[in-house]
Order: sequence, then C-alpha cells, then structure tokens
Amino acid sequence: MKALPWRSLGVAASLVGALATAGVMSQQTATPPPGVTVPDPSECRVAPRTEAELRRVSSGTPGATPEPYRGMGLDALPTGEPADDTTVSEVEAIMREIVACGNAGDLNRARALLTDALVLQRGPIDLADPEEIRAATPHPYPEGERSWIVDVRDVLILDDGRIVAIVTVAGNTEDPHPAPGRTQLVYFARIDGRLLIDDVIDQVVPPGEGFVYVADAILTPVATPPAGVSIPEPGECRVEPRSDEDLARILTATPDATPSPFDRSRPEALPTGTPADGDTVARVEETVREFVACRNAGDPRRALALGTDAYAFNVRAMNPGMVGASLASTPVPLSMARQVWVEDVRDVMVLGDGQIVAIVTLGGNTRDSYPDRGEVSLMYFVRDGDRLLIDQTFEYIVTPVGEIVWVAEAVATPGSLATPAS
Repeated sequence: MKALPWRSLGVAASLVGALATAGVMSQQTATPPPGVTVPDPSECRVAPRTEAELRRVSSGTPGATPEPYRGMGLDALPTGEPADDTTVSEVEAIMREIVACGNAGDLNRARALLTDALVLQRGPIDLADPEEIRAATPHPYPEGERSWIVDVRDVLILDDGRIVAIVTVAGNTEDPHPAPGRTQLVYFARIDGRLLIDDVIDQVVPPGEGFVYVADAILTPVATPPAGVSIPEPGECRVEPRSDEDLARILTATPDATPSPFDRSRPEALPTGTPADGDTVARVEETVREFVACRNAGDPRRALALGTDAYAFNVRAMNPGMVGASLASTPVPLSMARQVWVEDVRDVMVLGDGQIVAIVTLGGNTRDSYPDRGEVSLMYFVRDGDRLLIDQTFEYIVTPVGEIVWVAEAVATPGSLATPAS
C-alpha cells in the first residue's frame, strides 16, 4: 500500500512516470534498451517553484498562456514548420531534465519547467494540504525504478509560436495505452526567454470519432488479445441508446434515481458479500460484454444506457471533453487496433445492500493506469427490472489512513475479494 498520488501536477505528471505514479503503484523494475541512458536525479538542476510563486499561480487564471485543457477537441496531429537544430536541442534538453526531476521525485523542480497554465491545470494548490506537503518533499527513485526518454521526434514550430513534439517516455511510467512506452504530444512555450512545457496531450478527436491515442495516430503497435479471448463486436451493442432528453436530464443535474456519485465514498477495503448464483454471474458477464461492444462501436449513448443515471453523470463529470465530443458525433466503430476486449470477470458477489460487485479486467486499447495487467476494476451493478446496470467503477481503493491500493494489486490472489484489505 502506497501514499496518495501527486494529483496536483496534473497531466504533466502523466508524462513523467515517476511523478505521475509516485507512491501509487508497486515499484516496477525497468531496464532501458541498449544505448539509452536514464536521466539521473542529479540532472534536475532547475530552481524549484517557491511557495510565493505557487500562491501567485493559485490565486487566479494565468494570463501568460491560453487556458488549460485547450488541447481538448484537437482533431488531428498538429502541423507546422520543422524546428531548427537549436530548438530541437532545447526541446530534448527540457524533456531530459523533467524526466530527471521525475526520477528525483522533486515535484516543485518539475513544476518550474512548466508554464503557469499547466501548473494550474488541476486547480488551486493548497500548500497546507498534507497530500501537497508529501508530494512536494523530494524522494529520489532508486535505479531500476526510474523513467527514461525513448524518443523525441517531429519537433515543429506552430503558427502561434509554440513548439510541439511527439515524445515517448518509458520505464516506471503510468501508461494508459498498451503500446510500449507512453507517447504524447508535448507543447512548449517561451516565457520570458525560457522554453517551458505548456501542454501535454494523450489523444486527438478526429471528426465523427471518439478519442484516438497519439500512439495510435502515429501507428505505434498495439496489443492483441490472448488466445481464446474474442473481441466484442460493435454488432453486439444492441441496447437502445439514451435519448437527447434523457442525456440532458442526467448530464446537467445531480441524478435523483440513485445518490449523487460525489456523495459516494470510494471503498476503504475490498467489499465482502455472498457469492452470486450462476444466473447473476451470467447477467454480469453479458452486461460487461455489451458495454465493451458499445465502446468498440464508438457509441457512448448506448454505452451510457447500460449504466445508472449516477454512472452517466459521473462519466460526464470526470470526462467533460470526451463525452461532449462523442455524444455530438455519429457513432463510428473503432478500428481493430483500438478495440477493447474482456479478459476476465471474476468473484461476482451480492452485497448486503443488494448491489452486485465483480472484478473486471479489460484488455486492448484501455485507459489502464496500472502496468501489465490490463484495466482491472471493481465494477458495481444494480438491478433495473430484469436488467443489470453498471452503477460504479473503481480502479483503486483508499484505506482509512489515506493510502491507495490498486485493485489489480489487492486482488492478485484469486478469491481475495472476500477478504477486506488491511
């Protein structure tokens, strides 16, 4: 069990695995390929952001660069003029240093390499928050638990004067895409003569489609399902879609049908219950498979129809750009390289309140925050007549002392769902 993640760094932390996953996942032993040197913590030499700077940034919307999340809705890889050798060297240097700061576990030095807009992306910084204090305390990662740069390519100068590059980082990274390394669009801006990281984007949204990972957009190889596992086809998504009126009702106000998702506490331990009967297990498996089929169909209206109002509200709240863009588009089935499959549905239990819970593992083009095991989550269901609807999903639990345990770790032993975490 590990300490809370460094959420305050936001999307920039996702670029630097050691920052993004600091204290969240089990340390992963990682070895770079021949010829690649891992940035040493000593290479993080930039002066750290001071408390006064962080208070200034937190006091309002930064004006030096555009608003955070401006990359939402980017419909294609950017185009521009190839950068000169000097600019390319600057980009490579700042990328190496921020990875070094990640390996040094030094959040405030890493923040010094970001624009104000990117620092503020996750909202105001509370310097008195115990989580912030823990996050801001440097703790270098030992060798074998560090990240490195696989590639910095296609460095371009954009019309607005910013610079963009395709960057792949590997090692102890938080990677939601199954391809090796984490590939992202990294934007840079010159502020007072310094080149700073200004935005980091994992995905683009082609017209009429859902999100496409940058790794897919540049044709990075993706995973294939294991032997015996079939990918749910778009034609298996048969549920009636949510109507415009229905979506407007549940996506703009707290739902009444079930408690607000923001009133629900994340589990403090793995839930316990009574093993479900065969019919219930079959219904859970059917619901999960159809839900994945709807994802592969690029049809969020039908996917949301397989969840409660609270589930739909929560998805909208957590992914405003994704849901907004997808709901306004005509469904377009995902390419085979971007599809998802169901690897496992296990330990289906009936809880004391009548809810049903299962451990579900998805593979393929998932948003997996835990390495090497697929997207493993606790998935809760409620009965709606003769149907089961998805009500909640959790990828990790939070213990009473504020420590995070990934579900993938907590259920590593078969049957462990019935044993509360200690």
